[in-house]
Amino acid sequence: MNEQIGADSIGSSAGQGSQEAGRYNFTEIEARWQAVWDAEGAFTASDSDPRPRAYVLEMFPYPSGDMHMGHVRNYVQGDTVSRYLRMRGYNVLHPMGYDSFGLPAEQAAIDRGIYPGDWIKTCIERATAQLKRYGFSYDWSRMVVTSQPDYYKWTQWLFLKFYEMGLVYRTNFEVNWCEEHGVLANDEVHDGGCWRCGRTVSRRKLEQWCMRTTDYAEDLLAMLDELPGWNPAVATMQRNWIGRSEGTHIDFSVPAVDAKLRVFTTRVDTVFGVTFMAIAPDHPLAARMAEAGGTAAALADFAAETAREAAAYSHDEEKPKRGLRLGVDCINPFNGESVPVFATNYVVSDFGTGAVMGVPGHDVRDHAFARQYGLPIRQVIEAADGSAVDVEAAAFTDKGVCVNSGEFFNQPFAETKSNMDAWLAERGLGGAQVQFKLRDWNMSRQRFWGAPIPMVHCDKPAAEGGCGWQQVPLEQLPVVLPDKADYSDIRVSPLANDTAWQRSSCPACGGPATRETDTMTTFMDSAWYFLRYCDPHNSEAIFDPQKVAAWMPVDIYIGGKEHAVGHLLYSRFVCHVLKQAGVLNFARPDVLEGRGTIDREPFRRLHNQGIVYKDGAKMSKSKGNVVSADSLAESFGADTARLFEHFGGPYDQDLEWTAAGVQGCHRFLGRLWRLSLAVEHAGGPGGEPRDCDREALKARHRAVAGVSEDISAWRFNTAVAKLMEYLNALEGAWKQAGGTDSAGAFAEALRVFMQLLSPFSPHIAEELWERLGGTGLVCRSQWPQHDPAMLLSDTLELAVQVNGKVRGRITVPADADPAQCIAAAKAESAVAVWLEGKEIVKEICIPGRMVTLVVK
Repeated sequence: MNEQIGADSIGSSAGQGSQEAGRYNFTEIEARWQAVWDAEGAFTASDSDPRPRAYVLEMFPYPSGDMHMGHVRNYVQGDTVSRYLRMRGYNVLHPMGYDSFGLPAEQAAIDRGIYPGDWIKTCIERATAQLKRYGFSYDWSRMVVTSQPDYYKWTQWLFLKFYEMGLVYRTNFEVNWCEEHGVLANDEVHDGGCWRCGRTVSRRKLEQWCMRTTDYAEDLLAMLDELPGWNPAVATMQRNWIGRSEGTHIDFSVPAVDAKLRVFTTRVDTVFGVTFMAIAPDHPLAARMAEAGGTAAALADFAAETAREAAAYSHDEEKPKRGLRLGVDCINPFNGESVPVFATNYVVSDFGTGAVMGVPGHDVRDHAFARQYGLPIRQVIEAADGSAVDVEAAAFTDKGVCVNSGEFFNQPFAETKSNMDAWLAERGLGGAQVQFKLRDWNMSRQRFWGAPIPMVHCDKPAAEGGCGWQQVPLEQLPVVLPDKADYSDIRVSPLANDTAWQRSSCPACGGPATRETDTMTTFMDSAWYFLRYCDPHNSEAIFDPQKVAAWMPVDIYIGGKEHAVGHLLYSRFVCHVLKQAGVLNFARPDVLEGRGTIDREPFRRLHNQGIVYKDGAKMSKSKGNVVSADSLAESFGADTARLFEHFGGPYDQDLEWTAAGVQGCHRFLGRLWRLSLAVEHAGGPGGEPRDCDREALKARHRAVAGVSEDISAWRFNTAVAKLMEYLNALEGAWKQAGGTDSAGAFAEALRVFMQLLSPFSPHIAEELWERLGGTGLVCRSQWPQHDPAMLLSDTLELAVQVNGKVRGRITVPADADPAQCIAAAKAESAVAVWLEGKEIVKEICIPGRMVTLVVK
């Protein structure tokens, strides 16, 4: 249930009522200034503006459902920084668009019996209205929508470009399969069953289009070191996902099928301890070995069982380890021993080589497997310190010294690896190798609502000279989705049900051809959208490279950590490929920190916002604990909601939503409103200016310095706290001034306040800036500067020691000389009692710190 926090608890601060009566009517104020900003194009980025450029971007949303305050936290941070940078003199690009292809929209459309495009159009209109209601300073003239043909035309162009570069290929790829509903996404599999019908889901291989991301693994890994502005946790997640391993490949011969079985290992020093071989049930040699070993039928059953198992477990480590002995052996090249080959449920064919040597004495998983199947366990590594090792009881996994290893006896790990690698290489049986955990990118989706893959297949059979798969000519792009989705057989892509749409002609021979009916993964749509923002209306090319070079890379990118190994990795990959293709050339230096450009990398800095929690759980519609962005804006105003998102805690830490916190921020804006109107009515900018209060003036300079530093360091919560301190000082000084003579000076102080407040709560800042005589829009004004001299205190507090112990404290003028400080110390009553009847034998003054008196 949504939290009910009505504005009536604030009394006269509510949004309803008469603006003329002096009430803070945020409803009218916010609507008014949003209209002004829109009419004046206040946030339109210019390609010809000579000022230094800054590109600030939040990850664009999927337009589904209403925005809640968990979503707002992402957008409000980018908006605050964008507004701040504009006022600091930057030409800021801060665009917005929608990642609008994908399964959620398609399923929502199926449930409602409407076309996905119609549903998405409604969602986008709704989302745009909500974003505008919060006053986010987006350049809406650059909006991109990934499901519109003028966008996905270029997504298809990218696919064909990568195909020409040899990076796209077609292969069998494992998918989740329901006998009734066909291919399922991972999140459509619940406890091993189909989310629609409950049938057991299995894994089966279908022909899919894949991208050779592995070709760029080394480059993607190395360039992470060039991204000091990234959240280190996310960079580490990518490093682990790419997973570079330095190891050894070894070829084990399989005499029964006259073939070699290749493995990769990072522990070649344990090879003399191999007592079995584990392979994937669908390894290319598995069927041949099973046929030779008389286990073909058993392997077929085992493969079907493991396929069902794979869908039921989210991680391989969760499922019990099982194997099937295939009836054949392979030969260890180092000692000539024959070891049995097992098909297992924990080795997969599309990772590594699909085969793993079993060393139960020195691997925990192999040890358990050997125990289960009665296989030998052999020690071939002993502890480097000579301590006792019992591999029968438990696997010894540390690196140590080789034993029972032939000519490699008594060699430590580094020496053993080097010598064994050389031994293998000399005999053509393997050698040193680098392997990556990263797999190639599966591009295909058996869905309707996605960018069609721009390939056709010649209908003429290959035996008759058919042309096979052919690229759709560039001049025929985009390949547009039909205006109706056919879900008559949901076991296949809906496009496969539309025979009319499939009909095409072969670009090579001119004969009939059939379109590819798979669509692209939505990760492809989002892997380049930030480039299109730089030139969104280009109909002749994907973008103008010069315009992209002028804006890219993105200076500040904001989004969730959950995108670390999906969107962020694929975006980096696309940019690396386009750089190699000569399409991209990032040239803009880092104006925010005075660094050079980052070649190929799309995002200089990556900030991850914390999660918003309510009632102890992550705010989400499924948990029923969301706070609607619309309802909060109606009750308290967007400015209050924005302010609380910042004041509630550090941006990168989780935030617990509280009604009291929202109300506190609203009261703060109400106090500011009342003080500003009092100053305005007392004379405002027309009053006679004077130095109303030196402390208030100093508070202003402290606020300017503190808020500037905090925004630059992304300490938004402490920046808001400094604004609250500034308001306290102004209220106190206004109360003491007690007259209209100070109104001019207070109006000036409050105009500075509105400049500092503008990035956080922009609507009320614009309104009060105008009322207090500000010129133009406050969001276009120049960020205020502070006078360092005004940060110095007029007085100093010094500790007073008597015989080494602090006995009191004194306050003296900041320019007091040592004699004045010592005299004040002696006069301090708390100190004087320790001087009575004593002779002072030494007086010491340490300027700015303390006075020390020695008595006897």
